[in-house]
Amino acid sequence: MTQPAPERVDPKLLLAIVATGLMAFIGILTEAMTNVLFPTLMEEFHIGTAMVSGSLQAICSSSRS
Repeated sequence: MTQPAPERVDPKLLLAIVATGLMAFIGILTEAMTNVLFPTLMEEFHIGTAMVSGSLQAICSSSRS
């Protein structure tokens, strides 16, 4: 009896799966970094949470341009 030919996964599909996993990992890593970074920045510069959050959002949005 002959064995069926193995099914091939489309390379674009495989790339999309890997990219999605990588983006999810980076998102979780960014959230963890932010949880650690906020208190340190607040203590170092003697500022509140709103100032730290706004500053980081401004930095992130300017680096995308």
